[in-house]
Amino acid sequence: THPAGVVMSVVLVAPVESRRQRHGGLSRPGRGLGILGVAMMMAAMFGSVVWAMGYSPLGFERFSLDGGARTLTFDTPGDYVVYEERIGDDPPLLTTLVVQAGNGERISTQPAVGSEGGLVRRNLPMFDAWEVARFTVVTPGSYSVYAVRSAPAGPRPSGTLAVAPVSTAQWQGTWFGLALFGAAPAIVAAMLLAAAVRRGRASSTG
Repeated sequence: THPAGVVMSVVLVAPVESRRQRHGGLSRPGRGLGILGVAMMMAAMFGSVVWAMGYSPLGFERFSLDGGARTLTFDTPGDYVVYEERIGDDPPLLTTLVVQAGNGERISTQPAVGSEGGLVRRNLPMFDAWEVARFTVVTPGSYSVYAVRSAPAGPRPSGTLAVAPVSTAQWQGTWFGLALFGAAPAIVAAMLLAAAVRRGRASSTG
């Protein structure tokens, strides 16, 4: 009681940090783990998009041989591989593939040969195919791709071809590539976020 007879009430308020911990807020170490976890999750999403567009069959340039020559535009120089979609276990009947520049100059193509002398089977994610040829683009631009008949009066080659960077035939284009680009960062992100939640609960209990 105040000497003048006035009654003064005192309200006790917990410190801000204590209130924050009591209501589930994260401590400083927990916030750091949470921020790092969110960053890793964003990296996982970005890596998955990069893999899907650059190494997966979703980014392949596909076309049917039934329509004759197909004009493709290559924006960057590099090595490219040609797949023929596999139907059954019989190898494709494609014998000669021609890649020709706009000025009529032909690009040398190398047929894909496996260790046993035959064509190479590729079991890519969501895409079973035979690797039928490889070629190198030195000058970016438009090129015509078509198959040559086995005989002048022979039937037109049929089938579905896909052209992609040669890296798709390496580990980048496999499930391991997807795991490295997308799944691994996502797992790390989940572990960091879980650790952040546990650190926050421990701080609140303390």
